[in-house]
Amino acid sequence: MLENELRIVIEIRNKLAHGQWIYPLNSEGNKVEAEKFKLISKENLLSLQLKFSLIGHLADVINDLVVSPKAFLRDFEDHFKKLFQAQANLQRKDYAKYEATLVQSRRSARAKAKRNSP
Repeated sequence: MLENELRIVIEIRNKLAHGQWIYPLNSEGNKVEAEKFKLISKENLLSLQLKFSLIGHLADVINDLVVSPKAFLRDFEDHFKKLFQAQANLQRKDYAKYEATLVQSRRSARAKAKRNSP
């Protein structure tokens, strides 16, 4: 998980934190990293939310391991299921469907507000 999903999340986060929003540069700062450029351009709200969830679940596992071995043993299966679900969601969720759901939700909220306004 660290190598496959999280390494790139961390690397991209570092590029963005250093102001490289459009063109991620190499460590010397003299060349655009083409692969990371492609990855940044593929990001959207849904993928960021799912990656945030993945990191949160992993943090929960690590916290239990460090703070309370009893809690780690007790809750490991639940944490592991959540981690795998987050990974599966990252692979399977369709942004177009997510976008349509957001748009429909906003339209419904506006229609409801219109009906309830004086």
